[in-house]
Formats: sequence, C-alpha cells, structure tokens
Amino acid sequence: MSAYDYEWWIYEDEDNYFQIGIEDNIVVTIFAIAEDNLLKPFEIGISYNELNNQFPFENEITHESTWKKYVFQLSDGDLATKPLIQLTNDLYVICYFDQFTKKLSSIRLVTTDVLLKQRLYDMEYRGTLPKQIDLSREEWRQVESGIEQQIFTITNIYRKRHGLSTLSYDEAVAEVAFGHSLDMAERSYFSHDSLEGKTVGDRLKEANIPYRVSAENIAYNLSDGPDVSEGWLNSEDHRQAVLEPTFTIIGVGVYEKHYTQNFIFN
Repeated sequence: MSAYDYEWWIYEDEDNYFQIGIEDNIVVTIFAIAEDNLLKPFEIGISYNELNNQFPFENEITHESTWKKYVFQLSDGDLATKPLIQLTNDLYVICYFDQFTKKLSSIRLVTTDVLLKQRLYDMEYRGTLPKQIDLSREEWRQVESGIEQQIFTITNIYRKRHGLSTLSYDEAVAEVAFGHSLDMAERSYFSHDSLEGKTVGDRLKEANIPYRVSAENIAYNLSDGPDVSEGWLNSEDHRQAVLEPTFTIIGVGVYEKHYTQNFIFN
C-alpha cells in the first residue's frame, strides 16, 4: 500500500528491481533501480552529461490542460540530483542521479496526477491539486511497513553496486528505529538526539542490543521509500553510513513521514 491511492507491486530477482504502482488496474508509476532496467535510454549508470545532452534538463516544466496550469519548479539541488523530464503531456520521468559519481542511480516514471500528489517539487499552479487520501492508523502501518522493506532492499542494492556486503535485517534494531521516528513525530522535533539528549547508542543499549559500532540516518517529509533512499545516498554523512563496509545489520522504522534507519556492527 502507498499513501497516494495506488498499490506497489514489487518485482525483484538478482538482476532486476522494480516497484510498479497500480491504481484501478492501470500502471501509474514505475520505480526502477537495477542496472538491467530495460527502460532505455534511461539506463542505470549513464552519466549526467550524456542524459542531459539527450534531454536538456530545465528548472521549470509546465503542464497545461483545460482551465488548469501547473509549473514544476526545480531548485539547483533538484536539477543536480533529480531532474524532471516531460516525455508526453501526461508522462514524466524523474532521474535520480548520484551526485558523487555523476551517474544515473534510479528512475521513476509518473503520470501528472501522481506527480501532483507526491509533491516532489515546488509548484506554481492555476486550478486545484488532487486531494491526498486520509489514512487510518492501521492503513498507515501498512504503508510504513512497505516503505521499511523498500528502504532495506534499496540500501542493499546500493551496497552491492559499490562492491560491499549486503546487510541483514534485525527486527529489534528496526523497533528502535521505529521508536525514534514515532517520538520525533509525537513530540515535534527532528534530531538524532531525543529531547532528553539520548543518542542512537543510548536507544540501542536500552533495548539490550549488543553492538560495537552504530550509525543512524533520519529524514522527514519526503514522499516514500525510493525518494528517502536516494536522498540519503546524496548526502555525504548519510551516504557514509549507507556505504560503511563494516556494518552488517540494519533496521528501518517509519512513522508516517518520519524515517529512521539504524546500522550496527556487533
């Protein structure tokens, strides 16, 4: 389940990983990250400059229909890490680039409706925006559980891409991560340290989880698992945790739009 009306269908084997969003029996979005993604010319690993030469990236992209106009406004940061390409009047591709290697990391195909719902870019518009659905706590937990699994899988794809060992998932570590996401949401703060000054190390010790080295990534108000994962990959400190060779275990905890992943080596 997603927070945007469609359901994710996941296709994964050793060579491919796709998330396909289906609403009312129609594909409305596709996220692809495996290197054999079959979505040419958007081949994973293609350089930023090469793709920019084929589809010149722009700071503003306009969609117009009867009585409606939407202008997607990309910041310089957006242009560097997730430029938007309009393929047709109702189909776009978001190109997630690894700004450290300047290569395409993953892609997301979206319809206009999905793009407007997910609010991935600033906008100016005339007309109305699609309503975002209200979810019950039970429905949110289904969404959160899916995002946790997506982040875990995508993180291991990054590590495999960089020649690193994959991480094992630990439910106890995930519970610690979820607890921190929940605490940040309920008490309206965003920090690795709790309002009492407790660190990730303190939280792991309180849960009686043995470890020698630990790290934590947090994020807030991003749209979903792929968006969060690519954001962490493009932040130097977060990237260091994702690609740290010594880590062996991961746990991910998501509460609505608060995201936490914990890494340990024990």
